[in-house]
Amino acid sequence: MTWSGIEPVISRSRVRRANYSATPNLSFFSSNRSNSSISSTTCSSSSSSSSSSSSSSSSSSSSGSSSSSGISSSGISSSSSSSITLVVVVVVVVVVVVVVVVPVVVVVLVKVAIVLIVVIVLVIVVLVVVVVVVVELAVVVVVVLLVMVVVVLIVVIVLLIVVVVVVIVVVVAAAAAGRMNRIMVPAQSRRLNSRFLFSTKRFA
Repeated sequence: MTWSGIEPVISRSRVRRANYSATPNLSFFSSNRSNSSISSTTCSSSSSSSSSSSSSSSSSSSSGSSSSSGISSSGISSSSSSSITLVVVVVVVVVVVVVVVVPVVVVVLVKVAIVLIVVIVLVIVVLVVVVVVVVELAVVVVVVLLVMVVVVLIVVIVLLIVVVVVVIVVVVAAAAAGRMNRIMVPAQSRRLNSRFLFSTKRFA
């Protein structure tokens, strides 16, 4: 049995014996009141502590926001400084490239172009010389061949002339020998005939 949420202390032995008295214990109520007042003071103190904690949390949140704003401002300043340094580095690199690398590249390209022109001219000269030499050699070979052909023709003609002369000489010699035979044969025959006749006349 309860009164306003307060449970009286009832011994189990009295309940078992059924001589239980329903009169409340005044000392117990007074002690309960003092406990309730203490609990109320503790509640108020807890509320005050909660309010103080909320204020501290708000102050901490404000300090956190200020610190975050400080961090963001510092981040912005660092990013701006890094971008400035990047721009400076890019400008320096471009200037170095324009001032140092471009003239060197131009000089190298000019030298390479000069070397290529010289090589091309030398190749053309060599080709012309080779062509001239080959043409001259061909002309010389052709002239030599023509001279050889002419010499061979001359030799053949001379040989033919010699052969013709020899043939003519032989023919003339043969003709002369034939005439001599014709002249000499009748005289010999006459001599023989005269000797034969003389011998026959003598024997007769």
